[in-house]
Amino acid sequence: MSFESITGYASEESIGQNMSLLKSGRQSKEFYMDLWKAIQESGQWKGTLWNKRKNGELYHESLHIRRFATPLGMTCYVGVFSDISEQDKLQRALIDAQKRELMTVMAAGIAHNFNNYMQAIMGYAELGRGQPTTEKMAYFFSGIISVAERSARLVKEMLKFSHPGETDDGMFDLSTVVQQAIDTAASMLPKNIEFVANLSANKPCLINGNNSDIEQTVLNLVANARDAVDGRQDAKISVELEASDKIPHKCRSICAQMHCPINTSRHAILKVKDNGPGIPEEIKNKVFDPFFTTKEPGKGTGLGLASAKQIITRLGGAIWLDSYELAGSSISICLPLLSGMIYEI
Repeated sequence: MSFESITGYASEESIGQNMSLLKSGRQSKEFYMDLWKAIQESGQWKGTLWNKRKNGELYHESLHIRRFATPLGMTCYVGVFSDISEQDKLQRALIDAQKRELMTVMAAGIAHNFNNYMQAIMGYAELGRGQPTTEKMAYFFSGIISVAERSARLVKEMLKFSHPGETDDGMFDLSTVVQQAIDTAASMLPKNIEFVANLSANKPCLINGNNSDIEQTVLNLVANARDAVDGRQDAKISVELEASDKIPHKCRSICAQMHCPINTSRHAILKVKDNGPGIPEEIKNKVFDPFFTTKEPGKGTGLGLASAKQIITRLGGAIWLDSYELAGSSISICLPLLSGMIYEI
């Protein structure tokens, strides 16, 4: 039996037992409360979680639970699961490959900005050294400190981003991580591109996952948008984040079409938009395929959107494209938030 081979428990050890037998301890009490609430409200739950084999080894599992009633009126539950540990390894390899591509872009942007900052440091230092007035000295040296701090942040982001991805999940604030990614993305955009951020979700939006994955996803999407608007005189990129406890009609219809696993109204929607040429209708369904790219040879690996989809799927969310030729593109991401972590905005 697949159950025996995956969990290590023989039939006689598991039949009649509670499923808590497999609990890994990595999910919170609130996670299971949300899971069962979703089953009671919609009749099913689909997502991923960590369980524990008989030998104590943890494994990542894809699980789909459905509720049904028997002819005698009894309520029963059926769960279908699979071990996705190997898929996780392939996903991490895909993500790391995309990180290496982004590092090349970031390094060029950071080096350019770092040189500019260093020139400013030298200029402020010279002005400060030549001023006898204490107040002016304080002003100029404050400028030195400010620019130096910005330089340090750029280098710190580059070093952090270059480390291999870690798979440890935890609870974090989506708004904070998206803002950090926006700050980093700004350093790799040319000055002729208008970059707008609207994070109306200005109160904590807590989710379970790996915060570096979200940061990388935002950077990937902004990098794609940058390439899409390359050469435009009125180039513009925007990043939006909104949290809600009411599912908007657009999200409801899109998620229904994609069989979105989100079975709760507590969610956040992240959008990255550009005013580029858009995506032709005939290739829209290919943009999330690994190694598919519309860029010229040598300018992209085709892994950005593929790795973004892998990440968002792992977090139990959905990702989709809205695009029209000559009218720009928008990538939207819908993520479930932890119970009790939605605020009025």
